[in-house]
Amino acid sequence: FFSFMGLSSMWSIVGLWGQARFDWGPKEIAGAMAISGMASALSQGGVAGHVVMRIGAVSTVMMSLILTSVFFALQTLITWPILAVVLLTLGVSSHTLSQPATTSLISQAAHPARQGAILGANAAGSSLSRVIGPMLSGFVFTGIGPNAPFLLAACVMFPAAWFAWRGGREMRRRAV
Repeated sequence: FFSFMGLSSMWSIVGLWGQARFDWGPKEIAGAMAISGMASALSQGGVAGHVVMRIGAVSTVMMSLILTSVFFALQTLITWPILAVVLLTLGVSSHTLSQPATTSLISQAAHPARQGAILGANAAGSSLSRVIGPMLSGFVFTGIGPNAPFLLAACVMFPAAWFAWRGGREMRRRAV
């Protein structure tokens, strides 16, 4: 929930943010989104599995969400448009590393008879977060400023990483 709330809060205003911060028009916004989208697809499709095999699912989720948080927070400090695209791409790509590992962990943690229900509840929570995130983002963008949604996104990645750590700890405890 927190992970997708952060990501959707950022994506919902990235165009407005780019316009406010760098006077980007549709061409620049589309370019930034296309570059980060392609990198995201490569990250999830080509890198995520290797990272999980090397450091484990829990570590992958935690690392990727913490990196996402760092990249989104740094986004508020930069003044160069090209660096904005680089940080956006790194933030989105690091977030996508967590997605397959999160689904795998949820599936492993659920009792076999309840896997469908648990994965369905996860999908419902993700959907709800994609409604709440953009609403919050709009409020903080207009009420605080253009960088506030990136800070919101950065902050909500930490509870998501903490829940991954707690879930992994509980899974290890049950396995013993």
